[in-house]
Amino acid sequence: MRSALLFAHRRENEAVLLRAGIDVVARVGVDAASVGKVADEADLTRPTFYAYFESMPGLLASIWLELGPKWLGMLSDAAFDPAGSGEAVERTHRALTDILAAAHRIPEVLEVVQPTVAQWWTAVRSRGQFHAEKTSWLVAQRIGAMITGPIDPLVDSSSVIAGVLAALPDAAAMPDGRESWDGLPEAGGFEVGMDGGDRVILAAIDVIARSGVRGASMARIARRAQVSTGSIYPRYPSIDDIIDRSFEHAIRAIVEANFLRVKEAGSPFDYGLSVLAGLQPARQTWRDFRIEIHLEARHRPSLAERLLVSIRETNEVLIDSSRFLRELPREVVGPLPYLIHALGIGLSVLQNAGVPVDRLDHPRLSVEVGELLRNLPR
Repeated sequence: MRSALLFAHRRENEAVLLRAGIDVVARVGVDAASVGKVADEADLTRPTFYAYFESMPGLLASIWLELGPKWLGMLSDAAFDPAGSGEAVERTHRALTDILAAAHRIPEVLEVVQPTVAQWWTAVRSRGQFHAEKTSWLVAQRIGAMITGPIDPLVDSSSVIAGVLAALPDAAAMPDGRESWDGLPEAGGFEVGMDGGDRVILAAIDVIARSGVRGASMARIARRAQVSTGSIYPRYPSIDDIIDRSFEHAIRAIVEANFLRVKEAGSPFDYGLSVLAGLQPARQTWRDFRIEIHLEARHRPSLAERLLVSIRETNEVLIDSSRFLRELPREVVGPLPYLIHALGIGLSVLQNAGVPVDRLDHPRLSVEVGELLRNLPR
C-alpha cells in the first residue's frame, strides 16, 4: 500500500511539473524557460524537478511525447479553432508550437519529435497526395500564425485558408505537376549589399539560425567569422548591436530577392514555384534565422516593433506589385500576404521536423486555391 501511495504521489508531481512547463514555455518561450521557473510555477523544489526530469530539454521532450501527437491531429482538422478553444488549449498550442519550432537545435527534443511527426505524416499521406498537400498548408498556416501572432495579430486573418482548403476535394482537378519543377526561381543570399562582405554579420546570421538568438555570443560569432573577439567590439559594442544589424541586413537582402520574384509572378503557379524555391537547401539559413527572430521578438519589444513594420511593409508591396492579387475580389486580398508569410514560417518548421514539404506539389495546390478564390462571388 505504501509503495502504491508513493507512486500516485510521483505521478501527481510529474503531472504538475508538465503543466507548469507548458505554462512557462507559453509565457517566456523555450529559450528563457528554466528549471527554476518551472519549479516555482509548480510550487515545487528544484530537487523535486530533477527527481522526474534530468534537464529542461528532458521536460520539453516529455511534454511533446505526452501531447505532441494529439496536437498534430488537432492541427490537421480544418474545424479546429486554436483561438476559440479556451485559454488552457491556447497556452498548450503556443507551448507545443515553440517546442516544435526549436526542436531542430535541441537534440533531446528532436529525437522524440521526428518519430512522432513521421508517424503523423504517414497517416496523412495514406489519404492521398493532394490531401497531404492540403494538410501541409493547413498545419503550416496554424504554426506560422501562432509564431507571428504576438508580433502582428493581423496574421490571424490568414486562417481563412482552412475554409478554402476544406472546399477543395482531396482529388485535385489538375494532375501532379512535379515533373515541371525544373528551373525554380533563384534563392537570393545574404551577401547582397554587404559592402565587400561583412563576415561578422554573416556569421551572426548563421549562429542565430543554428542556435537561436539567446544561443549567440560574441565569442561564437567571432569564431564563426574567423576573427578575434576584440576586433568586433569597436564596430559592435554589444551582442544586441550585432543582433539588430543582422536582422536589418537579412530582412533587406531576402525581401529584395522576394520582391523581385513577386513582381515576376503572373499566376498562382508562379507563387507555388516561389514556395518551392524557398524550401530548397540554399535557403536553409534564412528559414531558420526567420524562425528564431520571430521566437525572440515577442520577448524583445524593440525587435518586435521593427519586425512588425517589416511584415506590414512587405505586405503592402506584395499587394501593390502582384498582378494576380489585383485580379482578386478586394475582400479576399487582405489576408493573402499574411497567408504567404505564415506558410513560409510554418512549412520551414515542418521541414525541420522531417516532413518532406520540399517534395510536395505546391504549384498545383496554389493553382487550385487561386482558382477557387478567383471565382468567389463578388
